[in-house]
Amino acid sequence: MVQYINHLLRDVVDRLDDPNKARSIQSRLTVIAEEIGRLDPPDFMPSSQANFADLRRLVRLWTEVGPEWWEALPGIASYPGSDPGHGLDQMHRLRARLELSEDIPLPRAGKETAGLIMAAVRARLKELERVLDEYRGQGLGYPKREFLFVKDVAMKRIIERDYQELRMKVFPSESHKCAVILAGSILEALLYDLILRDPIRVAAAMAWGNAPTKPDKGKFVKRDITARTLKTRGHSKS
Repeated sequence: MVQYINHLLRDVVDRLDDPNKARSIQSRLTVIAEEIGRLDPPDFMPSSQANFADLRRLVRLWTEVGPEWWEALPGIASYPGSDPGHGLDQMHRLRARLELSEDIPLPRAGKETAGLIMAAVRARLKELERVLDEYRGQGLGYPKREFLFVKDVAMKRIIERDYQELRMKVFPSESHKCAVILAGSILEALLYDLILRDPIRVAAAMAWGNAPTKPDKGKFVKRDITARTLKTRGHSKS
């Protein structure tokens, strides 16, 4: 469901090493920030909710760093000279702007600092990719719907499971045909439970001439029971 965001994250990681591509990192981080901004921490596994919120904040912060900073990063990291002061002030300021001061203590040479910044950025983006795998679907934070009026325990468990899948996965993904099929299955199960809870109604259905000889409800076809019941209540076209 969020695999496309992981693809964007991997693209940014690949661009870190190339000065010709690094300039576009800011625009790509902006897109990533917009997409993860649509996700809610309660929809993640509990162990990842705080981590996701912090990483989302960090990515938003990184979008404020101009493209010239990202372009300079791989160039300084691959500087062929031996001057430790080359790019040092620039990298120390970038280190602070990216909130990586705790990861990269001073003093460091410019080239070394740039390499450590790139490694830290990669680590954060890969961590975000891992956390996104803990995303469980839209609406997870909402209270679980309980069908307390369903009497059949096994049927109730199936209905609640299918309803959660419909609400959290199928409907948010705009899989409309699948949503209609799953919703129809849920409604059919509700009707099935309603019909079988009344022994008088079941007895009347079983008294119908075309009813099976063995009243094993586990072998009944739902639509057949429904048809028999409606017929005994005078709803049949015949």
